[in-house]
Amino acid sequence: LEAEGVGHYPFFSIHRGERSVPSDLKDPDYLWLPETRAKLTVRMIRAGDKLATGPERKVSINQILQEAHVAPHVKEFFPVVSDGQHVLWVPGVRTAYHAFIDDGEPENRRINYIKVQFDEGTFE
Repeated sequence: LEAEGVGHYPFFSIHRGERSVPSDLKDPDYLWLPETRAKLTVRMIRAGDKLATGPERKVSINQILQEAHVAPHVKEFFPVVSDGQHVLWVPGVRTAYHAFIDDGEPENRRINYIKVQFDEGTFE
């Protein structure tokens, strides 16, 4: 996830770029990347993966996908973004609590983002 632009994978593509800070930084379609973020990896979910949903609370990725009505046969192919230690983002579904960026900055600043676009018909 180092280059800007679009990377294509089976079932989805990853768009990476920079834009002005939006009014809603908690949109699960985007992972906003502060400059200090470590190297990130896109991978499929693994048994036991959890996502921090609060300062002291972690929830199973399988439970998060179930609540988002993702079909059981698709779950094992669902991509997540990890920093090597924690899952930071389940694209289009949920962002980890500790991956949110501070929205106290001016709205005209620019920030890097990642957006995953699933291929049409992937989850039908």
